[in-house]
Amino acid sequence: MSSLHLIQAVAAIVVTIGAVPLVRSARKRDALEVAKHREIATAQFTAYCVKSDDEKFQFDGQSAVVVSESESIQRDDAGIVASYSLTRFARNSAGEYFMFISNPVAKPFFKHVEHRIARVVLKDRYVPPPQVV
Repeated sequence: MSSLHLIQAVAAIVVTIGAVPLVRSARKRDALEVAKHREIATAQFTAYCVKSDDEKFQFDGQSAVVVSESESIQRDDAGIVASYSLTRFARNSAGEYFMFISNPVAKPFFKHVEHRIARVVLKDRYVPPPQVV
């Protein structure tokens, strides 16, 4: 084996071994960035509170039961998180459903969800409201 071939072989091994930590650190950095966005969105949900004279339409993010959640993550060309939103369907103590979509730069989207729609969206996770006697 010529010295040129030996140098090329060693260089290939170094590049291969050296690339693994870079990929791992990029994945770790991405996971940390998503976790940061998720933490902010979760705090936004937990702090969300709606007062109402009608108990059915009251909402408290601290006590609401999260029935379903999903994340939407958009990345730019460099792979950096460009936008993040957390969508949660939650149930209050009266058995009413609400949809919450986080927004890192503005007020979150929040809406009461009718039972007929919650039943379709949540499928087997849907629980009917308690019967009033």
